[in-house]
Amino acid sequence: LSIIACSPTPTSESTGQYIDSSALTAKVKTELIDKLGRKGLAIQVKTFKDQVQLSGFVSSAAVKERAGALAGNIMGVK
Repeated sequence: LSIIACSPTPTSESTGQYIDSSALTAKVKTELIDKLGRKGLAIQVKTFKDQVQLSGFVSSAAVKERAGALAGNIMGVK
């Protein structure tokens, strides 16, 4: 008899962590689109254990910096 649980490992998230990450991704993406408009659509957001990764192509270093600042100001982002 073996029991398999949904516990996190260094390379995976538990079910609860996955749900939290998905919610955080949505919050960040919403903020980027709200504050940057169409420029925010070009930025992809991935979250793993409260760490957010932004990727994509933007028109300037200023937009890049602004996107990072916006994401960093979301409660829960590490």
